[in-house]
Amino acid sequence: MGATPADDVLLAVGYPHILFLTDEPVHKDASDPKRVFKRYPTGVTHLPRTFVARYREALRNATKPDKLAAALAVEPPSLSTEEMAKAVGDRFVFSSAHAETDVFLLEALVGSPTFAEVAVSFLENYPSRDWRGGGIDDGSGAIRALYFVLLRVSSDLRTSLRARLEALYLGLVAAQDGAPPWRPLQALDVILHGRQGVERSGYRSSEGRLFWDLAFVDDDPAFVAEQALSVLRVLRAADWGRFDVRLAFLGGPPVAEALRAGTAGFHSTHRAAIREQLAHLA
Repeated sequence: MGATPADDVLLAVGYPHILFLTDEPVHKDASDPKRVFKRYPTGVTHLPRTFVARYREALRNATKPDKLAAALAVEPPSLSTEEMAKAVGDRFVFSSAHAETDVFLLEALVGSPTFAEVAVSFLENYPSRDWRGGGIDDGSGAIRALYFVLLRVSSDLRTSLRARLEALYLGLVAAQDGAPPWRPLQALDVILHGRQGVERSGYRSSEGRLFWDLAFVDDDPAFVAEQALSVLRVLRAADWGRFDVRLAFLGGPPVAEALRAGTAGFHSTHRAAIREQLAHLA
């Protein structure tokens, strides 16, 4: 599926849901509040390692011009163990349109195993009553991003952490006591239970179609292909679909061909990401 053996590995660990650190110099645009996110847009998959901490602070202050300029001007201090644990916890509580990117920035700063263990411990210890509104982020982007971090830890650690998340899920289901599913709980269902979880709890379009959350269906290639192809046949740029080459990795060559042929169905602002992603496919 990948263009090279290295690309096969890249896809297996979750690309494009990942942040690679490079040794490239930081571009001069990184100091300009008006240009930094054009040079390094949210969702970026490669970032100079010397810019990660500043970029994270910039992203947290993206809508506050004065604070954004200050964040870009000064390298923030390294996170202590306590500060790191709080930052990881905050990511699962406070809603953000950039939740996935922030998870991967924190993962880059502290390492995949540390992030995954701290995140699972935080979720386990969060009061079950507070998973329903006003507690764990209702958007649940951080929980979905945790799935990809778990792809980048050892198989033994991944098995252990997923078992702990499964126990947490079952406890929360019991705590619901028959109430409608809580959105963060639905996110756990999506990341833990493959096709069944995505069919039960995945995000659907207004037409009832699954697309974005097919990236979590790691146990049924035919289902991914069927669902992805049904969307790609009718997708238009105005739909703001998210181009994700992982669907080709999971759904096989028919999805890869449809993604290549259907790039016009994605918004023009995605062109650079599309070019980058397609370069990793055979």
